[in-house]
Amino acid sequence: MATKHTAEEFTATRFNTAEDKARFVNALLAFVDAGFPEAKFTKTVYDGLYLHCFGHIAHYDRGGFYGEWFATDEERRRWMEYAVAGGAYGTLSYGDPSVTWCDVEKVVQEEMRARLGVLPGF
Repeated sequence: MATKHTAEEFTATRFNTAEDKARFVNALLAFVDAGFPEAKFTKTVYDGLYLHCFGHIAHYDRGGFYGEWFATDEERRRWMEYAVAGGAYGTLSYGDPSVTWCDVEKVVQEEMRARLGVLPGF
């Protein structure tokens, strides 16, 4: 299900470029499409999730975050459903994409919705 997202789809913020947002989305999708291997749970993916998306928290460190959300098929499915539902906010993403990563969240929601029921085990 490889989908390549480009900077043109995103809006830069004060601290992140549109390229940063596209890089995160593509790294996250590569991680998901590869079956959530810990080796692909990179700093880019971790930082994007806990700093910018769906109201996540750090879970102490990258290993703790992975263990909470991605260590088992059940946890992976729970995360995909959490993302589709809008995360901690329980709604579709909102805000100004020049200030938040709401544009990224919307793309991730669409991508996870497309993968639920299609990826093996989901």
